[in-house]
Amino acid sequence: TLYDISGSAHWFNKCDNGIIVAREFYEANGVEIASQFTEVEVQKVRNKNAGKLGSQRFKFDRHARSYTERRDDSFLTQGLD
Repeated sequence: TLYDISGSAHWFNKCDNGIIVAREFYEANGVEIASQFTEVEVQKVRNKNAGKLGSQRFKFDRHARSYTERRDDSFLTQGLD
């Protein structure tokens, strides 16, 4: 969350938009490996015309070097406000 940052209350209060990007990892044979999934979460929107709260999971395509949106409901959370 935005409160996990050092001096977190100041970070949360200062920013107009709070966005967190988290890469997923998993463990295989005792080794931590980065998955191909990344989650982007919007935790704060001061100006409601600029967006809304929510999160989305993306899959990274290494060959195209781009992200694609996961649309199935198990990975999507919108309208957390």
